Amino acid sequence: MTGNEAEYLTKKEITELLNSKINVRDKIIIRLFYETGCTLKELVLIKIKDLDFKENKITIQAKNIKNNLVRKIIISKTLTKKLFLHTQNNSSEKRIFESRQEEQLTERRVQQIIASHSKQIIGKKISPRDLRVTHIIHAFLDQKPIEKIEKTVGIRNIQPYIYSYFKQK
Repeated sequence: MTGNEAEYLTKKEITELLNSKINVRDKIIIRLFYETGCTLKELVLIKIKDLDFKENKITIQAKNIKNNLVRKIIISKTLTKKLFLHTQNNSSEKRIFESRQEEQLTERRVQQIIASHSKQIIGKKISPRDLRVTHIIHAFLDQKPIEKIEKTVGIRNIQPYIYSYFKQK
């Protein structure tokens, strides 16, 4: 990994975040980062047509993404239901997260949402990247095959994340 080392959350901390009394949209954002390991840019670009409610899958499009890979990721039935209810009255071409001022939530606004809720609920500010790293670490600790984790998050080598985890221990 390059730059600052990312934080990762314990399973207790992620459970506290997901079970907290925050608004539905923000809880969906947190759950999407945690379940898919997507990047901030990927999250704000997701359109309703990228959701497959019958198969419990989300497609992360390659457009504007560094690795140029389209990924289909299985998501929980809980998240599928929340996404369905959140998007059911909108056009399939729309982004799943919109703001009042713009067509889509900005990356900066998503960062603020994550930082604010995490500070309030678990006592530390985290970023979308930290939720991505948490996905990688928890999948590894749950003994998911490394190749599958790499394919899900669109990273060729997750070893630096794993090394960082053990280094922090």
